[in-house]
Amino acid sequence: MPKPFDAVQWRLLILLGIAIGFWVTDTWHGISPAWVALGLAAILLVPAFGMLDAAAMKTKIDLSPALFLAAVFAISAVAQSTGLGTAVARTLTPLLGLGSGGGLRDLYAVTGLSVLLSHLTTAPAAPAVLVPLAAAFATETGWSVETVAMAQVIGISTPILPYQAPPLIVAMALASIPMAALLRVCAVLALVVAVVGLPVTYVWWTWLGMFQ
Repeated sequence: MPKPFDAVQWRLLILLGIAIGFWVTDTWHGISPAWVALGLAAILLVPAFGMLDAAAMKTKIDLSPALFLAAVFAISAVAQSTGLGTAVARTLTPLLGLGSGGGLRDLYAVTGLSVLLSHLTTAPAAPAVLVPLAAAFATETGWSVETVAMAQVIGISTPILPYQAPPLIVAMALASIPMAALLRVCAVLALVVAVVGLPVTYVWWTWLGMFQ
């Protein structure tokens, strides 16, 4: 039999409920979901709430994931501010041959470039590079900008290496998941998307008329 929640667990549940409430109503109050998450994290770190004791930050919290994420975002910022991601994208775009090999080939090309750039800049920074290219891709492929953007999202959300998606690194650290195991999961996911996901997406989007 599961044990009933204690007082600390109830407080955590209430705080999570409040945070979720702010997330689903952000279009009304205008507070960014990131600020809500940061505020909740700051509250949970206050010893008075009972989630962590006063010495937890020194004795129980592993800061290595935070340091790793700081490094990842720093590299992303450098790639973005120096224009490295944009330069790579504009160099590779003419090589894609968009509009010359059929819709499925174009879908693989746009998605593949998105995967590549998301590993160069990480997933959080990739949209800043890819979104300005959506109009050019739409012109080359004959698709709408919305269809191109949706194809780019498939690529961004398909990590081949775990570092591309910082939440995976955090999960790996918190759950003590071996890097090799996470690499296998990412590889299988990428393979399934390439072999099954994209062809099925192409058929589905064709049926919906998204390639007209």
